[in-house]
Amino acid sequence: MVRKQVIIEIGSGTDLYGEDVTKAAQRAVKNAISRLSLPGLVNFYGVTADNVNEKMIVEVTIATPYPDKVNGEEVLSMIPFGQKSIKVQEGGMLAPSTKLDYDMFGTPNLVVVNAVINVYVETD
Repeated sequence: MVRKQVIIEIGSGTDLYGEDVTKAAQRAVKNAISRLSLPGLVNFYGVTADNVNEKMIVEVTIATPYPDKVNGEEVLSMIPFGQKSIKVQEGGMLAPSTKLDYDMFGTPNLVVVNAVINVYVETD
C-alpha cells in the first residue's frame, strides 16, 4: 500500500468565555472541514462508504496556548470518518477580554486555536 496526501486544510476556532481550548479546537476543526468536498477520493482513489475507514487517514494538528488541556478524543469526534489521529502543540493565541467578561466569567482572555487537517489515502 502507498500512502498519498490528497488534502490539507486549515481552520481557526475561538472560545470567547472560559478559555476552553477543547471547544475552540473543535470549532477550528469544524471550520477547516466545512470547506472540504471529497469527490476526488471516490473518483480517483476508489474510496466508498464501505472502505472509507480503512482507506482514508486524517491527521489533525492543533496549536493552542494550553496544549495539556485539550481533550483529543472530543476534538477528533468532529471528524466523521477515516482513521483519525491528533497532535497537539503550543501555539494559538490568548487575547485580552473585557473587564465585564472577567467579572462575569472569571477568565481574562479569549482563546484562539488553529487546526491543520491532512487527509491521506491508502492506495495499491
